[in-house]
Amino acid sequence: MSRQIAGLLPLLLLILAVISLPSCSRFDGLIPREAGDNRPQLEAVLEHYSQPSAPAQQYEAAEFLVKHMGWHISAENDSVYPDAAILSASFLKEHIDHAFKQWRTSPYAKDLTFEEFCEYLLPYRASHGFGQHVTAQERYNWVLEYIDIPDTITDVKELIRHYNKGVHELRLRGGKRGATYREGLKDLFYEDFTDCADKAVQTCLNLRAMGVPCVVEHNLGYRTFKAHHYHCAVWDTQNKEWIKFDAEGIRDYPGEGDWTSAELLNVYRETYAPVASAPGIEEGLMPYGFESPCQVDVTHHTVCIELPLTSELEECVPFLATFHRSATGLQPFTSGYQEGNNIVFDRVVPTLWYVVTIYPSGQERIVSRPFRVDEDSSGKVEITYVDFGDRNNDLEDIVLYRKYPIKERLVKRVQTLIGTTIVGANKPDFSDAATLWSLNSMPQPKRINYPFNASGMYCYYQLRTPEACEVSVLEWLTDDGPISTSPTANKAYDGNMTTAPTDSTQITLLLPDKQRITSVNFAPINADNAVRPGQIYQLYTWQDYNGWRLHSSQRASADSIVFKRVPRGTLLWLKNISSGQEEMPFFHKSNGQQQFIYH
Repeated sequence: MSRQIAGLLPLLLLILAVISLPSCSRFDGLIPREAGDNRPQLEAVLEHYSQPSAPAQQYEAAEFLVKHMGWHISAENDSVYPDAAILSASFLKEHIDHAFKQWRTSPYAKDLTFEEFCEYLLPYRASHGFGQHVTAQERYNWVLEYIDIPDTITDVKELIRHYNKGVHELRLRGGKRGATYREGLKDLFYEDFTDCADKAVQTCLNLRAMGVPCVVEHNLGYRTFKAHHYHCAVWDTQNKEWIKFDAEGIRDYPGEGDWTSAELLNVYRETYAPVASAPGIEEGLMPYGFESPCQVDVTHHTVCIELPLTSELEECVPFLATFHRSATGLQPFTSGYQEGNNIVFDRVVPTLWYVVTIYPSGQERIVSRPFRVDEDSSGKVEITYVDFGDRNNDLEDIVLYRKYPIKERLVKRVQTLIGTTIVGANKPDFSDAATLWSLNSMPQPKRINYPFNASGMYCYYQLRTPEACEVSVLEWLTDDGPISTSPTANKAYDGNMTTAPTDSTQITLLLPDKQRITSVNFAPINADNAVRPGQIYQLYTWQDYNGWRLHSSQRASADSIVFKRVPRGTLLWLKNISSGQEEMPFFHKSNGQQQFIYH
C-alpha cells in the first residue's frame, strides 16, 4: 500500500461510517413511529407540499395530518392497522387537495379559520378505529352520483335532510348483502352495517367531502338505561353554532332532537388531534371509552366537584364511574385531575350516583364509597355519601318481581287499555255479541290470567280496546288448554312483550265450530323487565370499595323469585343472564317493595 493511500485510509473509513449511519430527515419528529416501513410515503407528502410552488398553508395541513396520525387506527377486513403504516402518499395528496378546494369554495366552510379547517373539514378520519380509507374526492364523487341534492339548496339543515333521505332509500333498496366486513362506500348501498357509529362516520366524512364542517360525537351511556350512541354535529355558518343530528335520520331536521335530556350522560366530540384536557394514556391503561385522547367533552350541562386527594389517587388518573350493565357493573364517564390537595372533576352530570375508580395496569379499582351528586335550582352542588354495603351480619329472605322499574311512558300507553272488553258471537257481524269480560283497572306489565265473567259457546270472539290495541300477549284458553294461534297472524300472538298491534282497536278470533273459552292470558305492552318463569337470574350485592359481588343465581319458576339470606339494606342488582338488557340497582324496602335508585 502506498504511503499516499495509507494517509487517506482514516478519511475513507470516516466516509464509510457516515454512509452506514441511519439516514436523517428534516421531517424527523413529525413522522409517527407507527409508520414503520411506510415512512417514505409520509415523507413524500411533506416533501410535496414543502416546495415553493405549493399553495399556501397546504404544508401546514399535511403536517397536521401526519404529525397526529399516530393516534389513529382503522379496521380493514377485520384486522386493525395503524393509519401511519398503510396510508399512501397519493391518497393523502388527493385528500388534502380536495379539502382545500372545498374550504375555499363551499358556502358552508368559507368562514372557518385554518385551525377549524384542520379539525372539522380536513381529516380523513372521523372516529377512532372507524371508517375505511376513502379520499374526500372519492366521497364527493359518490355523493354527486347517488344522492339527489339540488344545487339550489343553501341551508345546511336542508342539505343534510336530503343526504339522510337519499342514503336511507339506498339502503332500503339494497337490503342485506351478507358482508362480513366493512368495505367503505359500498356499505352505503346495503343494510349490513347500520350501527349508529357506522352511520355517523360515513355521514360525517361524506359531508366534509361536500364542504360541510362536521364532527362525530358519542355518549357512552344514559342515566336509566343501557345504551350508547353516536351522532353528528354540523357547523351552522349562519347562526354560528353546532347543530346535532342523527346520521341517516329521516324523522327530524338537524337540531330538532332532544339533545339536552337529563338522561344523557357525558357527550364527547371526536377530534383528529389529541386534546390537552384528555387524560394522558401514558399514565396508565385507560378504561373503555378513554383509550384515545382525541376527544373533548361537550356535554350540555355539567357541574364541578372537588374530592379530597388520597394516596391511591396520587399516581393514577381518577375517573367517576356510575352503575351500568357492564362486566363489572360500572362504567366511567368522566376523568379528573389533581389540584393541590384535591381531585377535581369539572364535567360531572348531576342527579347521579358515582364512585371514584382508577385503572392501574388496566384493572378497575374502586377508591371511594358511593355518593350522589345533586344540584338545586340555585346551582348549588351537593355531594351525599351513603353506606350501601357490608351488612352481612343482618340477613333476610326477599322476594323480587322486577329487574328494572316500570317506564312512565309505557304506563301512559297501558292506561288506555282500561275499558277493554271481550265479546263472543255466533254471527260474523257480531250483531249478537255478548260481553264476556271487561278490564276495569290498569293491568300489570306481565302475563296474567283473567277468567271471564260470563260464558257461552261461540264461533267468534273479539277483544276490543278503547284506543290503540296496546296488547303484547293474548292467549285464548278453554278448559282443555289454549286455542292454537299463529305467531305471524297478530303481534299479540308472537310472544314478544315489547310489541303490540297498535294499528288496530280489536283482535278477532274465528273458530270453525262453537267453543267455550273461559279465560285469557293477557299482558299489556311493556319492556319485558318483570321476572319471567324459565329465565335465569343472578343477584349481586354491593360491597363498599369492592363493588358488585355475586350472591347467588337461580332459574325463576314463577313471576317472582326468592333469594335467601340477603344482607339487609344493601344495594342490590338483579341481572337476567337469559335475555334482556335493561337492569337497575335497587333497595329492598321493609314493606317488600323494590326501590330503584333512579325511580
